[in-house]
Amino acid sequence: MVLAENLMKIIDGKRYAQTILGSVKHQLQELSTAAHQPKLAVVVVGDNPASKTYVAKKRQACAAAGLLSQVHEFPTNVTTAQVARCLDELSQDESVHGILVQLPLPEHLCGLTLIQQICPLKDVDGLTAWNQGRLDLNLGGLFPCTPLGCMYLAQQYFDELAGVNATVIGNSPLVGSPMSRMLLAAGATVTTLHSQSRNKIEHTRAADLVVVATGHGHLVDHRWLKSDAVVLDVGISWAHGKMRGDVNREDLSQFEGYITPVPGGVGPMTIAMLLKNCMHAYQHLCLATPLAGPLESF
Repeated sequence: MVLAENLMKIIDGKRYAQTILGSVKHQLQELSTAAHQPKLAVVVVGDNPASKTYVAKKRQACAAAGLLSQVHEFPTNVTTAQVARCLDELSQDESVHGILVQLPLPEHLCGLTLIQQICPLKDVDGLTAWNQGRLDLNLGGLFPCTPLGCMYLAQQYFDELAGVNATVIGNSPLVGSPMSRMLLAAGATVTTLHSQSRNKIEHTRAADLVVVATGHGHLVDHRWLKSDAVVLDVGISWAHGKMRGDVNREDLSQFEGYITPVPGGVGPMTIAMLLKNCMHAYQHLCLATPLAGPLESF
């Protein structure tokens, strides 16, 4: 790894995402027909402004790449049975190739339970038990978009991930847990930290690669990182009307490694991998193409 002297390097997630989206668009131009144009269906519950913003960005990315998209909106007081019925119908709809439930859901709905209603072959968020199990076994499937995006970024900054000391801060089923499993599959030596972990700083100081996904703004400062690490900041929180990540970049004056900004780092990669997953699902369902394993998914 070649590092500039005394200078933090910003990882431009938007640039890498455009590369992936360009690849998806090229594939669609070669493979799509009027009868089998890939389609993503998004289920949204309630009036969460952040969710609406994220859905709009996903639809914009679909339009730019050539995918169809549709949104199914429900009021906040929708019942579990109503959402489950919609997911069943979408799972059986041959014109739909990818389905996702925009999270978070209102408190009376359990997102991870409802997601199990989705046909695993259309589960472009990679959160069904079937796809999570395939990830554990390093078999072909559809896998969580944010960890896939992080894996792609990590591979740009290491010759190989085998043997790399990696620390994942956070153990959620959406990011932290699948991130750790993907890194293990790549041969990295992985430490996973969570709320009950002790001596957290001691673990991260030894890591070549740090992935932070807690949602606790500015949790990580200069004490946590060695100077030449690659840091992927997944967390998003808000303070004084501004978005911030889990890493306090203003406190990293001596940091000489690589880091993703918030926004503009992992976020664009998540959307790019969502479209990539939708493309994988389309190819498998319509063209009988085998699903890739987690290390070949991009």
